[in-house]
Amino acid sequence: MSSLLISEKDEEVHITLNRPEALNALNHEMVLGVTDALQKYEHDPSVKKIIFNGAGDRAFCAGGDIKSVYFAGSENPKTAWQYFRDEYDMNKLIHHYPKPITSICHGFVMGGGYGIAGNGSEIITDETTKFAMPETGIGFFPDVGIAWQLSRAGALGMYVALTGEVFDGDILQDIFYHKDNSHDEMKAIFSKGSLEDIFYALQNSNTEFARKTLHTLESRSPISLHVTFRHLQQARNETFDQVIERDYQLACAFFASDEVYEGIRAAVVDKDRQPKWQHSSIFNVSMSDIDYYFRFSDHIE
Repeated sequence: MSSLLISEKDEEVHITLNRPEALNALNHEMVLGVTDALQKYEHDPSVKKIIFNGAGDRAFCAGGDIKSVYFAGSENPKTAWQYFRDEYDMNKLIHHYPKPITSICHGFVMGGGYGIAGNGSEIITDETTKFAMPETGIGFFPDVGIAWQLSRAGALGMYVALTGEVFDGDILQDIFYHKDNSHDEMKAIFSKGSLEDIFYALQNSNTEFARKTLHTLESRSPISLHVTFRHLQQARNETFDQVIERDYQLACAFFASDEVYEGIRAAVVDKDRQPKWQHSSIFNVSMSDIDYYFRFSDHIE
């Protein structure tokens, strides 16, 4: 069974992500297939619009196939790098595509799924849609170009990026159109100028929101939180192309070190949900620890 179903109808091309048993998670074959299809129809005058769907009733796309990338990267990090190079090239193609691209989203829209839906022209959601960028919980960072949009959605964007929480589909529209619809407390806390100040503000508040959010953040990878915070800050004044190129640099850095492998192991390989992060707290992460990720381009051939 093909992992992509492509059909033409009434000047439209319908691309269906077809791995319902895996919640339509994007593997390398699908990434290359989507790219090939988009390139094929890019200059075809008979095609006016591209429409993405997800097979089955559980997900549009629950993200990248991180388990496959985990095993490939464990053998040779450069294999994982190639996956991300091709995925981000696909995201970039979607973002700049000369024809309208609509994604009809139901169920889970996460990670790489947002890389397709969020970089197109239009997102359609329904009452079943659930959205998350859960990467800080697996020792990674929100990639696929979303930092460009999250950084323009103010405190709401920072909250989404750091916590990795699951939201109803309505929030997709806020992020897509760069709307900061955070409540007053969220805005006050997640507009702080440093990750440490966000933690201090949460620690000094007695509200249910603060207690719950602090508990969530303390379970995430400290290095991922720092990298994510800096990535979004820098993205505020950058183009999409600049942001997604740094996505590639950061992804290569993560898959050349241990944190993401430990996070994926705990989440989807051994499934013990007990990752042993390199640092016990964000306050134990040094500037040089963070700089490693942002200077990693020197190591990429």
